Amino acid sequence: MAAVDNSSPEIRARLMEPKETAGETWWGHLLGSKAAEINKRFSQAQMLYWSPSTKMPLDLFSYVREASLCFTIARYLACLVLSSSAVELVLNRDTRTKDLGDLRRVAGWATLNNQNLDTALRHGLPVNSLLSAGESLKDTTPIAFVNRRRKH
Repeated sequence: MAAVDNSSPEIRARLMEPKETAGETWWGHLLGSKAAEINKRFSQAQMLYWSPSTKMPLDLFSYVREASLCFTIARYLACLVLSSSAVELVLNRDTRTKDLGDLRRVAGWATLNNQNLDTALRHGLPVNSLLSAGESLKDTTPIAFVNRRRKH
């Protein structure tokens, strides 16, 4: 009986210079046939306006801007990650919540969960906009916004 080789095949990787038109080709392929869908999502995406704009933290602005762009071009996983990160950032940095003792924290960071969102709501943050129809922050089941993040 012959011996079976269970060793893994060698994996090789190398960086290559893309063709000069690679980006145009990729974006053209991605966006070309989907213009109507992209325009529809662009009109559905709502913009967050901060006044004065210079007071919005740059990292928060960047997360929100990129999440909106990802939604527009149907990159939903990236949109979900960026959106939930933006909410968590606000939860930890907003003056109404950053020093609250009743937020559940991991290594000093308030995590995204129903209990913390309910606490934030009681202290004036507009977290109701994260709820889907029929959801409550009082439920033991995580709201869809939180649950989607956990699954990915």
